Amino acid sequence: MQVMASAMTAAALAATQPNFVIMMADDMGYGDWSRTGSPAKTPELDEWSRSENAVWFKRAYSGNPICSPTRASVMSGRTPARTCIYSVEQHILCRGGTQDEHGGCIRGEYSLANATREAGYISGFYGKWHLGSIRNETSDCYNRSASNGACLSGYVAHGELCCQGLDGGLMISNPHNFGFDEFVATPQCGAGATTNCGCFFYPKPHNDTACNVGHYFDACTTCDEHLKCAQYFHGLPDMTIQQWPDVSDNDDENFLVSRFSDLVDRSLSEKKPFLAVIFFHGVHIPYVATAESRALYPNATENEQDYWGGLTQISKAVGRVRSILKEKNLSDNTWVSLTADNGPE
Repeated sequence: MQVMASAMTAAALAATQPNFVIMMADDMGYGDWSRTGSPAKTPELDEWSRSENAVWFKRAYSGNPICSPTRASVMSGRTPARTCIYSVEQHILCRGGTQDEHGGCIRGEYSLANATREAGYISGFYGKWHLGSIRNETSDCYNRSASNGACLSGYVAHGELCCQGLDGGLMISNPHNFGFDEFVATPQCGAGATTNCGCFFYPKPHNDTACNVGHYFDACTTCDEHLKCAQYFHGLPDMTIQQWPDVSDNDDENFLVSRFSDLVDRSLSEKKPFLAVIFFHGVHIPYVATAESRALYPNATENEQDYWGGLTQISKAVGRVRSILKEKNLSDNTWVSLTADNGPE
């Protein structure tokens, strides 16, 4: 894998507290952008890697070769041997002895957001959380004895009952538990690269928007059920959690950068530095690019159009992040980085 970062100038660092933007792509490989030989069109990443104050780490290593352990490492600064998360959604990332009566997380591992909050920052998390359930609301319950005391996948233990929630089967462990002021994050099941078409794993309440299924159309006989996904969850600064009120864009990366832009505006209004963590869903399967992105690759297969188109969208999103910082005169005082959770799937 590789890491790209832009450092602040020495003068800016000395003058004020720096801002931080930490971005992560999902399953993006070392050779997946055009500067490393990919057919994908990623001009924004190429330009960034050659820009002043940018550093391209060509031999960077993730915390783990799979998703959740790497995310836990980035959040906590600890290796999987310390967080005890070795696999995908194995259990929640929660500080020992801080679960509630149902096993939900009251206080997560000490994270980047905890550290910046103590230093007077505001913070936001946007995108793929994948470290526990965002919120569980019970409606359909059965007695745990019916499944030998262990709850079935998608159900959460509540005393002697197993109850289905709006989120996945893990206990609650969301960005609020790790010091983030606000978040816009997908449910535990939301692994794919588009929000309204990215959930193969747990059928949940979903929106009724026409689904952009890309190259998966012929491979799935029940796409209307399996490719519609629960909406994003919105964690507010007052610690309440709601479902995102609107249908998100098919260009998921652009949607997440818009949420980042809102945080920047809030930071300027409150005159506080910020930490923004943006974890893109792309290009994890099921990757589905927009029609505009697919059209950039007319001679490619439908699968390649979606994959390379997804990489193009990540590149555009990173370029937009840098443009927002430049427009707000924040470029010289903001650390910006991009990496991947692991190599290509």
